[in-house]
Amino acid sequence: MTHIFIGVAFVVIGGALLLNALDVIDIMDDYSFWDLIASLIILAIILAALNTLVSRRFRKPITPVTVIAIAAAVQYALLSNVDVWRYVVPAIVIVIGLAILLGSLMHSMKRRKADQKAAALFSPNRGRTWGEFTIVADDPTGKILWWDQMCALLPDGRIYTLIWTHLYGTSRDLTNHWIISEDQGQTWTHPRPTNLRGQVCTPIPLPDGRIAAIYNFRHDPQGIHLALTHDMESFDVPNEVVVFDAGAEATLGDPGAENFLAEHMQIAFGKPGGVLLQDDTIMTYFWCTVDGVTHTRWARVRVE
Repeated sequence: MTHIFIGVAFVVIGGALLLNALDVIDIMDDYSFWDLIASLIILAIILAALNTLVSRRFRKPITPVTVIAIAAAVQYALLSNVDVWRYVVPAIVIVIGLAILLGSLMHSMKRRKADQKAAALFSPNRGRTWGEFTIVADDPTGKILWWDQMCALLPDGRIYTLIWTHLYGTSRDLTNHWIISEDQGQTWTHPRPTNLRGQVCTPIPLPDGRIAAIYNFRHDPQGIHLALTHDMESFDVPNEVVVFDAGAEATLGDPGAENFLAEHMQIAFGKPGGVLLQDDTIMTYFWCTVDGVTHTRWARVRVE
């Protein structure tokens, strides 16, 4: 939205200056040498603003050589014919405004066309080839993203899956959602929310019919938690176990940019999983960073 306001402002200001130069409207007196100096200052500000916008959008600023070439060309035109600046500067302002508006429009269209799904593929020959693309979870509106589907085979042959659920274009996660398949993954139920505020979340079926879920908890205090459910949906969060407390090393420094991807490049623990052992204890495992050293840890959890 900010880019739209900036683009409209550039077009309006540039249009007003151009109409004034064409004597359609009268908002300025006759031009002088000092007007020329002022126009150069305005041009420098415009180039600086454009450089900032390009840097944020494409992660690559305009090179100094390009900036100098543009400034030199415009300065030559201005000094060669003082009167020409009355048309050049407004035209530059309008073009930049239109470019910003067009870029914002294309970005908005790209976001609206986002089509991310959770899916499964099947192999008939032990992984040599893959096919039968199957949709596991989808949101036709494009607002919800389905990440890191973690599956478990239940004793009755059904496949139970927990999914990290995220709102597209934001830094906000929804609660983990769950789905189930009764035909070995060929078809799936519609995703339903659990009460787990997790990200990667791995289900572990237990002999008594309950399901344990070990998941990344990225709210203060951050860590890796394990909770139980009787119905696949409502977990006993008040009595969950903290398998790992990340403490002050939940992240590795500050992100280089203010966006979701940059923030998650700094995480210092994750990817929890677990298996049920023959003595009915759960062997959990995850990676973490402690005292600046990133490594894999394991912990055994006894379920009562």
